[in-house]
Amino acid sequence: MKTLLALLALVAISAPSCYAGKIKDSEWKTGILLEQRSEDGSYVAGSKGNVQTYDYTDTYYRIDGGDMIYVAVRDIHLVWDKLLKLTTNAPIKYVVKGNHVYVLDENGKQHTLDLREKILKPKP
Repeated sequence: MKTLLALLALVAISAPSCYAGKIKDSEWKTGILLEQRSEDGSYVAGSKGNVQTYDYTDTYYRIDGGDMIYVAVRDIHLVWDKLLKLTTNAPIKYVVKGNHVYVLDENGKQHTLDLREKILKPKP
């Protein structure tokens, strides 16, 4: 039984990274990182007198993809989560798939962001 639980835990942990790993080199696009900003927040959760306050940071990334501007967010909940190593107004490699935006940081490491908004740029 313990072996089955360990196997299920391993599959659950590796499933998101397996999906993200299917991005082909030809799918990556180059855009410009227009903005990265953070917003701090908190929420209260619990029941029956056992209530706790949880803090979080949402980091927003605005990527100019040519004809479209993508706004993606990364939730930072854990102490060891850090901001991505990216430079504003510099090129960024990205892929939009469904409700996710995959980006490569300055070290070439892939990160998954949630797609919050797509803004169609007006034609000149």
